[in-house]
Amino acid sequence: MEKVTLEQYLSKLAGARLVTPTQSTERKFQVLLKRFPENKHVFEQYAWFLYDNGQWEDALVAARKATEIDPLMVSPRFCLGFTYSKLGRYDEAIPEFLDLFAHLDPRHSPESPYMYFNFLLLLKCGFDYDGAEALLEGLLRDHPELTANGTDVFLRNLNANRVKQIYQLKKNTSGFLLFIDLVGSTQYKYDFPELWQERIIHFLMYTKYAMKTIDFDFIKFIGDEVMMFRPFGTKSKSQVAQEIYSFFGARQDWYSSEINRFNPSLKNVEDKANSPHRIKVKITIGEVTDAKLFSPYYNEVYDLIGEDVDRIARIKELGYENLWIADQGYVEALALNGSGFETPFSKMVWQQKFKGIQDSVKFFGKLLST
Repeated sequence: MEKVTLEQYLSKLAGARLVTPTQSTERKFQVLLKRFPENKHVFEQYAWFLYDNGQWEDALVAARKATEIDPLMVSPRFCLGFTYSKLGRYDEAIPEFLDLFAHLDPRHSPESPYMYFNFLLLLKCGFDYDGAEALLEGLLRDHPELTANGTDVFLRNLNANRVKQIYQLKKNTSGFLLFIDLVGSTQYKYDFPELWQERIIHFLMYTKYAMKTIDFDFIKFIGDEVMMFRPFGTKSKSQVAQEIYSFFGARQDWYSSEINRFNPSLKNVEDKANSPHRIKVKITIGEVTDAKLFSPYYNEVYDLIGEDVDRIARIKELGYENLWIADQGYVEALALNGSGFETPFSKMVWQQKFKGIQDSVKFFGKLLST
């Protein structure tokens, strides 16, 4: 078997290893290891195969053999650092990356090892960003070779521009999470693809900035849905709930009129509430308690992690249109405002069971005007 043929075979084996039965792939690697006992590429690919198969200790042995054959080889060194991290052996993973970076020019190298290294430091520091940043600076001081080849600048830039945004978990936060979803949008997109985009963008952007008038923070767009969050801040939960209710209650026809404002431009489509091409609105709001707050990669202010977030986000299809859905936390907070706020959601009550959430969750519904 010629060398080029071996490389082609390894490439094919690497591409198929995740879909080929493990036993079959293992047998093929054993044949190669006997035939090429000192080939670094065989050990490199075998190490990643073992890692993918969950055989992490064996993956370390294979990757180490590849680095002994060629200390400057990138992939097996990365595999060592990656596998040690998987095993929680962070103090053993860090030197592997440092040795790797000492022999690389970051201007002409894959970004992934550098990116993962900064993430590794966060793992070691328990997602304490300041601690991870201090650890990085200490490692750079102890390894001047990383300054000599420009790795220090590259790691700091990645740390500030990527890692901090994606992985920096800040203090927990509580408030009301809001989803505004457009019902019938998919059908409209199918029937009127030229007009769908302008209508959706108009409504979502209008909603994004309208909600700011009652102190909602924009989090993200998800298809034809907008997700926003109102922290409790210095105001009481009941006061925030009343402000939101008053805002929506005074604008019930706003949703229908805003999303359908382009309807008159459609040929042979009547601009009536029962038109199949008239998009409806579904509003979901619920209480979030002590959700993890972190800065995402893109241009959102922040994002949220927590069971409350999952529970509220999963309320989707209920057979109603122009519906306002609230969870029990919001309804109870609203009721604290006294007479007139105790039963606005009482006509529609149901419970749902969500995967990953132990108890059934109670929700309340209120129809919006059309």
